[in-house]
Amino acid sequence: MCSVVKEITLLETHFQSKYGVPSQYKSALDLSVKKVFKKAHITRKQFQTSLDYYAAHPELQKALNEQLLMELSRAVN
Repeated sequence: MCSVVKEITLLETHFQSKYGVPSQYKSALDLSVKKVFKKAHITRKQFQTSLDYYAAHPELQKALNEQLLMELSRAVN
């Protein structure tokens, strides 16, 4: 789950910094996210179900967020 969230976060950040206004990049972001799902062999619905699960379990959400921050921090350094 962390790797998918990480890729989507990086995509969102890229499009936001490049275009600024969500309406200008929504379709390109959606297409890119579909590619992430395909690569991970999951559907958008499966991803959303996982997000809902983590949201309902704050300790797991916290652990996921900490892992994501650690991985992103390593990528920057």
